[in-house]
Amino acid sequence: MLRTRAFLRFLALALAALLAACTTPPVIRVTGVDVVERGKDSSEVAVRLEVQNPSGLPIRIDTWQYGFDARGRRVYSGEWVAAITVPPESRVLTAIPAVVPNTDTPGPDAAWRVEGSIR
Repeated sequence: MLRTRAFLRFLALALAALLAACTTPPVIRVTGVDVVERGKDSSEVAVRLEVQNPSGLPIRIDTWQYGFDARGRRVYSGEWVAAITVPPESRVLTAIPAVVPNTDTPGPDAAWRVEGSIR
């Protein structure tokens, strides 16, 4: 009986830890945008991100779904499959790509915004 109670207590604590890890999302911050390649009509940009894992368990990010807005309008939306694992209580630097018209390339005088979700 004592072993069963101890096992059930352990199981409850393990389940609580797993649920806490599942409900603690990573903190994602855009740190900048770099123009990687400039073409005649459009440019490829890399959106630099810092991903922090506040939980005590690793977080795996499989897919990024995101949009890039410049000057108040959507100029790119897409999905990037770049599976990464963020170790417990640490941060990872990464980047996601976008192709935007040259008229909307990020610069000192251009307002831009990135939004999205992860899976």
